[in-house]
This record gives sequence, C-alpha cells and structure tokens, in this order.
Amino acid sequence: MDRSDALNTVKYSRARFSESRLEAAIQFILSEENVCLISWGTKSLRIGRNEIVTLPTLTRRKPAQVLYKDYLVSADEDEQIGKTSFMKVVLSITNNDEKLITAVDYVTGCLVTDVVDTMQTILEDLSEDQAERTRLSTLVNLGKTFIKQQLDHKVVLEDSINTHGCKIRSNKGDTNALE
Repeated sequence: MDRSDALNTVKYSRARFSESRLEAAIQFILSEENVCLISWGTKSLRIGRNEIVTLPTLTRRKPAQVLYKDYLVSADEDEQIGKTSFMKVVLSITNNDEKLITAVDYVTGCLVTDVVDTMQTILEDLSEDQAERTRLSTLVNLGKTFIKQQLDHKVVLEDSINTHGCKIRSNKGDTNALE
C-alpha cells in the first residue's frame, strides 16, 4: 500500500438503547412465524452477573439474516436496535436447526395441533354461551401448551403423583405388564 492510497475504515458506533427497544426486538424474534418451540431440551441463558434463566429450546424458522431483514421492515426506524445487538440476541435465545423444524412441525401437527384445531371447531359449533366457549377454549390451549412443553418432563418424574412416571399397566395382576 502506498501513502497516496486512502485507507478505508469502517465506522462503528457504540450506543446504548432503551430497554423497551430490546423488549420489542425480543417480542419480534419470539413471534410464532419466527421461532418454533421444540418440546425437548432447554437452554440456560445468563442475563446478569448472578442470574441464569432456563428457556425452552427455541429453533429459528428462518436464518438470522432473514430475521434481521424482516425486523427492519416491521419495526419503526427510531425504535430499532442495531444489527450487531439484534444478532447477539437472536443467537443467544434461539438455535439454528431450521431443517429439524419440518419434521417436528409435521409430527406435532398430526399429533397435537390438528386435534386441538378439531376440538376448537367443535367448541365453536356446539357452545352457545360465549363465556363458557372462551373458558373451554383457554383450557384446550393450556392442554396443548402442556403437551408441547411440559409432558416430556412429567413422564420421567418418579414421585407419588400417579400421572407422573412411566408406570403403565394393562392388568394390575399381570407381573409382565409394563411398569
């Protein structure tokens, strides 16, 4: 490089942003069209010097770069966080198994989502009382969330609660029955 050549420098800026901007970015990242909740696995995330939270495994439906482009389109320019900060948040709270989601979505759709949708349709068609319909719909959604996020942990618990553990018997007197 000769002294007459101009040195191209990349300008970086460091600026703090408000917590509300960060919360808005996290809400965007965690929206259903951007991430998929996988019913197995957790991720520990340090959010402070002495504080660690455990999150369920969240898998991105889109590559991080595409998420950022979508974020730029959806958020007001004066309410956005920078690209580096956005990418750090995305990489901290999500995983990168987009291909795995296709199989998981199919199985979850067949076993849980389709059944819940059918139950919701039945509730809407047969329930005349709006308050009761809303209450039952909430219970169905809570059941769906439990199955998707907590059931796998309850199945392996060995305690005095009869719905926990894998103690399944076809006949109480059968010594060859599953326990």
